[in-house]
Amino acid sequence: YSGLTYLTYVDGDICEKTCAEMTYPLAVTSAMGFSMLALWQSTLASMFAPGLALRGPPGSMEMAANQLVEEYQGAMRLFVVSLF
Repeated sequence: YSGLTYLTYVDGDICEKTCAEMTYPLAVTSAMGFSMLALWQSTLASMFAPGLALRGPPGSMEMAANQLVEEYQGAMRLFVVSLF
């Protein structure tokens, strides 16, 4: 709610108030979107990697472990982007 209360304190400059009204919802929505993408990516990786490791062809355990590391690194990048 800090962005909404900031708008009440802005006096005079209509450009500053308009910019605040536009950027705050955009920033919050993009942060939430990146967080949801990170959650989705880590959930899918943790659901499908064990199945590949157990029921895949020979050598699939190492392939699943390597792929899981890559997916979790990608999810971590998305999460870090959502913080900024």
